[in-house]
Amino acid sequence: MDEFQLSSSQELNEHFEDLCDQAKSERRGMFALESADALMARLRTNPFEVGEPLYELKQLQLQMRVVVRFPWCIHFFVDEKRRVYLTRIDLMR
Repeated sequence: MDEFQLSSSQELNEHFEDLCDQAKSERRGMFALESADALMARLRTNPFEVGEPLYELKQLQLQMRVVVRFPWCIHFFVDEKRRVYLTRIDLMR
């Protein structure tokens, strides 16, 4: 089975790196990184089964979804062409 392609902006990538640094400084870095790796792996294999749908952009054939799995909250669009667009990543307290 082909994997979904993950895409994100350079700004979001830098924000994610900052959040990982923050998690490390709060002594939960390894847990946060392992959790992020597991989430990204699931997004690559079947993002329609990750999290909850929020809304659809039918004309663009996109579904906005959100997954909340401690310590991460990730918003993303997914389409039928096997692409996932990460739009927001937050680190929960």
